[in-house]
Amino acid sequence: MGVVKQYYMNGTSFATATSLYLDSDLTTCAPDGFYSWNGVARELIDCVLSPLIECPDCIQTCGAEPISVWGLPSGIYNTEFTASDDTGAIVVEITPGITALGVKVDYNGTTYNNMSSKTEGALVSSNTTRPTYIGLSSALFGPFTQNVDIYNYEEGAYVDTGNNVVTAQLAGDDNRTAIHPGKCILIVPKISSTADPVVVDIETMDTGTIGFTIKVNCPQLLTTFKCSDVESSTTDACTNGDQNKNFRYHYPINGTAGTNGIPGQVGLYDFVYNDPYAALPLTDGHYRLNLDYVAEVVNGIVIAIDSCN
Repeated sequence: MGVVKQYYMNGTSFATATSLYLDSDLTTCAPDGFYSWNGVARELIDCVLSPLIECPDCIQTCGAEPISVWGLPSGIYNTEFTASDDTGAIVVEITPGITALGVKVDYNGTTYNNMSSKTEGALVSSNTTRPTYIGLSSALFGPFTQNVDIYNYEEGAYVDTGNNVVTAQLAGDDNRTAIHPGKCILIVPKISSTADPVVVDIETMDTGTIGFTIKVNCPQLLTTFKCSDVESSTTDACTNGDQNKNFRYHYPINGTAGTNGIPGQVGLYDFVYNDPYAALPLTDGHYRLNLDYVAEVVNGIVIAIDSCN
């Protein structure tokens, strides 16, 4: 594992800088060698940085064993995963410890923060680019503004990068629950065969014992279920809806996945989509399902199941 030290660069980012220095006045060049930041490395020769080189030891593989950590200080924890060249839905699993965690995932220029818990349902910040804070309602949440250190996951541990940032919690980020949410699921659509990295960002300003478990699964196509067109109410769905009209796609939270070409059964808090890649969530509204049930959908998650009987 490399040694973490503070250096100074003559650009706004490591990717665009042309040199590294030992001092803030940019007068003394850093020693020749390899330097890494956020999953890429560059070689410095005679004070000139080489083009970007992927840093394999800093990037985790999708589908690998979960990363479980405990006893961390407050900060921002970045973990980069390969997404493979397959297409489909990337299922990210996040389980908080006893402290509140802000969670978001960045992929291909888009931020994802919409999660679902088996017991607590939809968990999402009111701001689409913000982290969603999950955990027990008794866990510490201000909202606070703090200057926190930034950590990158490298070779089996989170390493302090020597950098920090001022970050602020917003009231709309707060999705803590009275009951621990357990494993929370976040889904990222992947429609391209390009193996762009998936970056899981977790932040916390708590002063307690910080821990979490994360796992990023490789892309897989979602399975189907049958439903009607969208209706404005449960009554309209029961009266007008044809439960066998459409094939749609879901990731089961409490439902059952389809097998061998047989459609599955949608359950409470499932993610539901128009496509097998999870790129097009179902429109908000009510859908009649098989067995004469109706699913109410908001932001691509089933928030209620009613019966037509």
